[in-house]
Amino acid sequence: IQGMISESEFAKFDSKQKIMKITDLSKGCDQYVYLIETNVGKYIAKKPKEEPQKINNEVVATTLMREIGLPVPQVLYHDSNILVETYIEGKDLLESNSLELFVELGKVVEKMHTIKLKGFGEMHAGAYPFDTEIKSVTKWLPKDNAAYKDKPLLASIDFAGITKKHIYLLDSTTPVLVHGDIKDDNILTDGKHITGLIDFGDCVGGCPEYDIAWIYLFLDKEETWNAFLKGYQTPFDWKKAKFYAILLCTWLTLVDGLS
Repeated sequence: IQGMISESEFAKFDSKQKIMKITDLSKGCDQYVYLIETNVGKYIAKKPKEEPQKINNEVVATTLMREIGLPVPQVLYHDSNILVETYIEGKDLLESNSLELFVELGKVVEKMHTIKLKGFGEMHAGAYPFDTEIKSVTKWLPKDNAAYKDKPLLASIDFAGITKKHIYLLDSTTPVLVHGDIKDDNILTDGKHITGLIDFGDCVGGCPEYDIAWIYLFLDKEETWNAFLKGYQTPFDWKKAKFYAILLCTWLTLVDGLS
């Protein structure tokens, strides 16, 4: 099976443990993800589909977050092809009706955004490809509608105009740790507390508004959004968050094949 974790690959982590069961948890487009159950315990194993950089993002992000006491997995082993980390029990955030969980989420994300980085973009062994926010974002901003000719909804949007009008918003020169894919199935709870943030393959140096945009898109109820804001009390640029939300909707439309 394409992307399947082999016993020899897992043995690089611990050759003494015997694999009892492997469950495919892959949901995203970037990595294969598996729950590995052995005679000793449970682990998560990941293999990038195309970009080995995803592993480095996971390692750097989880290390920095664990240093300030945030609930994230611990990386136990990694090389250029595979990563093994601790397994965190929990259900998806939206399976709970407790507004206090969304308040707690706000506090967790706010604390994550206190982690200052040295540049923008993906984390390459401590080095970053961009020194400003605008350089990191314009790399993937849509320049025109040529790529969307088979997507009627996207083809009708004036991307060049939108970009030109809002480019002034991308003025940050103080990068922080940004999750980059923070949505309900990457937030685990036990019904009372946040037990873990997971999936840091898209983690980058960026601005808080990028994560805020993700959260705004998946929290489709006003009460849960307000609860999040009760926990996340650091001021942010709402216009910039909306701009990022527009860009994310475009990207999601392309990835999900929607029209």
